[in-house]
Amino acid sequence: DNTTTAHPFRLVASFTNGNPIDDPTWPSWTPTALRADS
Repeated sequence: DNTTTAHPFRLVASFTNGNPIDDPTWPSWTPTALRADS
């Protein structure tokens, strides 16, 4: 995520075998299809 210059790269999601490890913190501009629950 590079929405601000203060923290140009931050971890927003982690996956193991295609499954999220924790609740992702998607940036507001992330498309809904990518934010949808599986």
